[in-house]
Amino acid sequence: MKQIAFLLLVMPGPLALALPTVDVTVWQETCGNANGAIIAQVSGGSPPYTYLWSPTPPTGQGSNQIYGLSAGTYTLTVTDALAQEVMESVEVLNSPTLVAPHTIGVSQAGNFGCNGCGAMFNIVSSSQPILWPNVVWPLVTSPEPLADYSVPPDLYIYQYGTYCQDDEPELFITDATGCSGTITFGPIEANDTPLSMTILDMTGVCGGANGSVTIDFGSDGMIYPFDGEIRDAQNDVVGNCSFCFQETFTGLAAGNYEVRRFHPPSVAGCDLEILPFTIPDLTGNCGNLSGTLYIDSDSDCVQDASDTPIPYHVLVVEPGPVHVITNDQGQFARNLLYGNYTLDQQILDGLGQLCPVAAPVPFTLSGVTPNIVIDIADEGTTPLDLEVDLGAGTARPGFVQFYNGMVRNLSAFIGGPVEVTFTFDPLITFVSASPAPTSVVGTTVTWSAVPALGPFQQLNFHIQCQVPPDPLLLGTILTAQFQAGQPSPETTLANNVAGTSTTITGSYDPNDKTATTTSGMDGLYLLDLDDRLDYTIRFQNTGTDTAFTVVITDTLSPVLDMATFQIGAASHPHTVSFKPGRVVEWRFENILLPDSNVNEAASHGLVRFSILPSLPLLPGTVISNIANIFFDFNPPVITEPSVLVAEFSTGLRENGAGRLHLHPNPTRDQLQISSDLPIDAISILAADGREVMLHTSRSTSTTITVSGLPSGAYFLVANLNNGAIIRERFIKH
Repeated sequence: MKQIAFLLLVMPGPLALALPTVDVTVWQETCGNANGAIIAQVSGGSPPYTYLWSPTPPTGQGSNQIYGLSAGTYTLTVTDALAQEVMESVEVLNSPTLVAPHTIGVSQAGNFGCNGCGAMFNIVSSSQPILWPNVVWPLVTSPEPLADYSVPPDLYIYQYGTYCQDDEPELFITDATGCSGTITFGPIEANDTPLSMTILDMTGVCGGANGSVTIDFGSDGMIYPFDGEIRDAQNDVVGNCSFCFQETFTGLAAGNYEVRRFHPPSVAGCDLEILPFTIPDLTGNCGNLSGTLYIDSDSDCVQDASDTPIPYHVLVVEPGPVHVITNDQGQFARNLLYGNYTLDQQILDGLGQLCPVAAPVPFTLSGVTPNIVIDIADEGTTPLDLEVDLGAGTARPGFVQFYNGMVRNLSAFIGGPVEVTFTFDPLITFVSASPAPTSVVGTTVTWSAVPALGPFQQLNFHIQCQVPPDPLLLGTILTAQFQAGQPSPETTLANNVAGTSTTITGSYDPNDKTATTTSGMDGLYLLDLDDRLDYTIRFQNTGTDTAFTVVITDTLSPVLDMATFQIGAASHPHTVSFKPGRVVEWRFENILLPDSNVNEAASHGLVRFSILPSLPLLPGTVISNIANIFFDFNPPVITEPSVLVAEFSTGLRENGAGRLHLHPNPTRDQLQISSDLPIDAISILAADGREVMLHTSRSTSTTITVSGLPSGAYFLVANLNNGAIIRERFIKH
């Protein structure tokens, strides 16, 4: 203790950390049943923390949460990673009635079509299910009984009733021991203007009932969304959803419709909103192409139960090109103008097309044939080949870092049992993994005898590691490697291993998009060395509640070839689809992503994909992309641009050829540039490749005023007097 205190005294000022602070929430003991609890939320100092309670609680010693408490005073001693200590004393009382641990919430009543009345109750049972394990929730009896709803542990209750403004309903609760209590709501306030639904996307009918509409059902501040249904002009229900978020309804004929939303459970005559829309009739101008891409195991050109669909592969329609990606069942569909086309599967290496015989497949859409179904049956022509991918989350001192690995079978063949290993940097420590590993030895995590992967099957692995709480590690690079192998021969073993490196940072934007290349040159795509571009989109729920749905959209740069798009590792189950305008959409339905205040380690996610640039790619071409990240109904989080500049490796700086330093970076007003060799000229490029500033210099240092530039990412290109060209990226705030 003395040695550590001495080190703290001599540590430089900027690295000194404040003492931890403790906030506590108390659940009182009820009816003498020894069911009190204390939860401590600790912040500041240097995590991780250790916890010591006195007197020793029945459960929870060593944790920030203790349960099964009788009335009395409990003292918590918190010690952080730098041996700083704080103490907090908390009193637990014995309540003669069952009391709610938190403020019970209730939505507002309003004129929702129910004679001016209507309320959705949002009743929080508990943030810790162990506290009230057997609570009985009887009827709300005043002013009108409601149906009884069971309570899932650690969740919420939703009850709908015809309550009106100024009503004060009561909720009676009783636990398994017979301890009871009363919760009174209200007075209920009026709210006559719930948020509106919106139409996000619509596809007209092309030769049949193949129109579609995508609807955002909005939110009224409840955790659960609305139920909804689509009705046609005859008032028949042609589509519906429960707990609707952003929903797409397909198979619609041309005509007038209306979408209705209402609270679950539905109450007759209590629609909260009715939104009319019209699916346009494009018949006479366009038709529909659809079909399935699959491996034909018995070569009969018919998709049988034993035939495997090929998921998330890109098909190309010419002329265009028009890109279509199959779904998880190998199915695809696209509306097209009438005309003559061909359909090709050019990116599927190692597959031979059985049926149709012609490749690419010609087809014609017309008034005679407005709907064309082309099922493509393939056979495997390449031996077994496994591919792995690895993505990494941010690394911060004292926080958990996550990794997401993927193993995929790129062929139509089945090999043997797979062994997977993950090797992490010795500076960090292993915390957990899913699925559970077979062993963890030193810095190697192993999954032995993973069942053989079926054709095109993909497995995902999720690993969490702890970064030490040492601020001196800022700037340190952590490396990790993910590898898979199996006994059967493979086409190549080069893609059986993937590595990644992450720099330990302090404050950061948790939602970002980064690009890496084969050569690993920061900010550059080397025309004579690099092949595919690997993109990582990372996101984190930094709000105040669970995110139920996360949607990521990325409008691909025209410089990128959509036909070569391939999915990579991901943190959670999701679907991928192509939208008009070169938009790729990742959709995480029911992701249940906790907010960072509740579970920081689990609040992160990522997706990865790879793609090739369209050739020819000229030197100086800028490849720029951003991603939009939607958390439920919130406005999108827009990432900073991911920018690469195409160049030949022979034009790059070599050892001793000159170095360039930019300060400060990011900057607001002025950018100081220095080099160990004289600088002849400096140009600044915007993210789209435009030259926005040109500056001449005849010295090793200069200052450029950038206050007039819009906020964003830029590239500074410096020409040195020895002929070297150096590029550095900077951010203008």
